[in-house]
Amino acid sequence: MKKIIVNLIKIMLIIPVFSFYSLAQETEFIPANFTDDRDSLQNLIEFPDISENIDVLVRCSSELSRFGSFQTLVCLPVQYPVLLQAIADVIFDAEMSPARRDGSRIGVKVPFSIRFVKDGASENIFVYPNFGLDTERLGLNFTAPQRIIRDLRPGGDECLFQDYGDYWSGVLVSEVGESMEVSISQPHNLTERCVAEHSRLISTFTFIPAMADGMAAQATYYEQSPLAGVRRDNYQILNGADTDLGL
Repeated sequence: MKKIIVNLIKIMLIIPVFSFYSLAQETEFIPANFTDDRDSLQNLIEFPDISENIDVLVRCSSELSRFGSFQTLVCLPVQYPVLLQAIADVIFDAEMSPARRDGSRIGVKVPFSIRFVKDGASENIFVYPNFGLDTERLGLNFTAPQRIIRDLRPGGDECLFQDYGDYWSGVLVSEVGESMEVSISQPHNLTERCVAEHSRLISTFTFIPAMADGMAAQATYYEQSPLAGVRRDNYQILNGADTDLGL
């Protein structure tokens, strides 16, 4: 009996050690960041020739390589198409500080927004590391969640012969980068079973959580048709009326 009690005490003493070891081994993520270098997006974009005063926010999403180079570009439409062209003209020459996992560089999908402001002779461009949503709660310059790139096959039999390239997904991402809730906006021509399968697959994504004032924060990640490919060296203008994001 005494031997059993001694062994139980040993087990109780070991458990906290294992718990501490597990916490100490948590993965460290650093999101991709815009810089003020010569090849940063903000320094490369040229303000287009627009005669009237404007204050326009363009919302975009890009795949970023592990070396910090932009691979794709998808933007919501705005009143002035020349703003989208100004971004597309330089996006593949621009670079960001790459995302990292435990010190190693990784590819991520990055939501961002660009504000074009013209007031008389004054022309200014501001680049924000978020989609322009959640800013009232987290601030203008918070870094939105970023999706870690990995290959995923679209839904199986539930999505055979269906066009799945034109919808927006929103994923509520926790402070530890886990998917908490998935919503799919205006999934044209998709059956309910296919939408459910897409939601299931999207919920398996891994994210770098949002960062606000140096702290991880809960925020929503937005991406257009994450299970459909977008070609490099091509930018796509989407139908903003179909996003249902409250923009």
